[in-house]
Amino acid sequence: MPKVFFDASVLFSAIYSKTGGSYRVCQLVKQEKIKGFTTQTVVGELQANVSKFKRKTKESPGDFITDCKFIVRSEISEREIKPYQNIVAAKDAHILAGAKLCHCDYLLTLDKKHLNNSKVKSKIVDLVITSPGEFIANIVRTESRTISS
Repeated sequence: MPKVFFDASVLFSAIYSKTGGSYRVCQLVKQEKIKGFTTQTVVGELQANVSKFKRKTKESPGDFITDCKFIVRSEISEREIKPYQNIVAAKDAHILAGAKLCHCDYLLTLDKKHLNNSKVKSKIVDLVITSPGEFIANIVRTESRTISS
């Protein structure tokens, strides 16, 4: 079962849109088709972003994460962030640290500028950094190959 790390951008999108790839991939976690991971650091970032957004949600970020059955790791420490600060901006280093510390196969993000780009991907080779839509397309291709074999 794939182990997938979710950043705040994907969780935020899933909370506010029930039709996009972010929501669909969260449903895969809920259905226990993939293992979903995040950290308390990401949850804090998510809660701050939701509180700044004008449109209110019916479900709190914490309830959404619990309902979807995410595994939430503790806060990422400065010591744990340090190895990743030369790869991405300091504010995003906790995301790479979280994905690696949770031993994930994938990191899902909507942040093409800072995370889902060729520069970062060339330095983090044992973690697939992708968008929710690309992840879903890849899973569908993989499953159809398995079924037809």
